[in-house]
Parts: sequence; structure tokens; C-alpha cells
Amino acid sequence: MYKLHLDRELAKDVFINSSKEILDWVVNAIANIVVADGIIEKHEFVALQEAIGLLQDKEEIHALMDRVKKKEIIEIKSIRINDELAIKVFFYLAAIAVIDGELKKSEAEMLKKCGHCMGPVSYTHLTLPTIYSV
Repeated sequence: MYKLHLDRELAKDVFINSSKEILDWVVNAIANIVVADGIIEKHEFVALQEAIGLLQDKEEIHALMDRVKKKEIIEIKSIRINDELAIKVFFYLAAIAVIDGELKKSEAEMLKKCGHCMGPVSYTHLTLPTIYSV
């Protein structure tokens, strides 16, 4: 079996100049993917640590953790992200979705929804149907 992990330095580089709006969107997308299947596995705690690292204060961290504990999925709204960042965000979210070594249907559906919310990025639309059909 393969062992998957997130490259923490990559995450820092990807999000270093991102707006608060984008960071909040990414945090919500990460949380939704983690709780999409109703089970929070130990591998997914790494993703939650990444999300926490993108937050700015303790209230935001507590709100995120409360939501995750309750396994709440919040609405992911459309967001304007440039194509280059959208592609990086999409593949970052895809890495989180498969961090436990498999992609469940609920995770694939959430990933697809997140991809569509980032707008018409050709790589995202080409990749999503393939992932969704798994």
C-alpha cells in the first residue's frame, strides 16, 4: 500500500500571499472533505493541522474544531481564484481527499463541488469527471 502525506512547505508556499477570503475558503473546503464520509481517520488529522495553520486566531480554530467534531458540512460558495492558484488548491484538496489511501464517493463529490466553486479552470474540469467516476 502507498503512504500519502502532505508537503507542508508546499502548502506554505501556495498560500503565503493569499487573501483572508481565500484562506477561509480553503479551510472550509479542507474541513468539508475531512468530514464528508462521516469518519475522521487519523491520517486526516494532518489535513486539519494544515487548516489550523491557515487560521489567524483561537476563535477561528475553536470554531473549526467544533464543526469538525460535529461533522458539520458547510456550504462552499463560489470564489474568485486565479487559474494557477485554483489548480494548486484543487490538487492540494485532492491530496487530502486520498490521504487515507482511498477516495470514497462522498469525498469525490465534495472535491468535485469545491472544484466547480473555484470557477472554469480547464485542469479542474478535465480532472473532476475522472475522479468523480471512481
